[in-house]
Amino acid sequence: MQTITQQEFEKILSEGKIIEEGGKSGIKILKMADGRFMKFFRIRNLFSSARIWPYHERFRKNALKLAQLGFSTVHVDLTARIPHVKRTVVIYQPVQGKTLRQLYANGHLDSECLAAFGAFVAGLHATGIDFNSLHLGNVILQDDKVFGLIDITDVRFYNKALSPEQRLKNIGRILRYEEDSTAIDKTGSHVFISAYCTQLDPLLAEKMKDGLSGLFRTWRLHWEANT
Repeated sequence: MQTITQQEFEKILSEGKIIEEGGKSGIKILKMADGRFMKFFRIRNLFSSARIWPYHERFRKNALKLAQLGFSTVHVDLTARIPHVKRTVVIYQPVQGKTLRQLYANGHLDSECLAAFGAFVAGLHATGIDFNSLHLGNVILQDDKVFGLIDITDVRFYNKALSPEQRLKNIGRILRYEEDSTAIDKTGSHVFISAYCTQLDPLLAEKMKDGLSGLFRTWRLHWEANT
């Protein structure tokens, strides 16, 4: 792991553009002058599990594992520590394209795209991938129409396909965001469900169709009651 000095960091910061920051956490993501991204992680206290398995290392290994399994994601160039701000960082090549959240906001999330997304999520689950940060802001549609994943710190890999319960829980993470739940609902939740279930064997497909229909209905009612 490299060390970035205060002088080096101040130069990077002055030449770059802050993409995301928040409260006490400070800068979260910085776009560097060369187009690469720098993602920041706080150095946790002595008794945190992040000391044993640091977030920057999770991010790096998850990127490698996803790529090995055939899924498009960021390419990590290096990890580094910035001692004077008590942060570690990963510097990576971003996934080029638009997030599904951006596509919806611009009126470009159509039923064809949503169907492809449903099939993509089924592919993740069949491969044993539980992407805990799954939502429309973390899925990129690239120019070649291939989906890519970003914000990959929290991913679990299993040596078998996810169970029906794990699948429903994972998809439920999308729907807890009102804007994403609304985007899928208005584009056609039945399109997502149909495309997802088409990738499954008949028995599992029937079970998942019922489960997903109930899941979407529950969240739809939730957001209607809270708006």
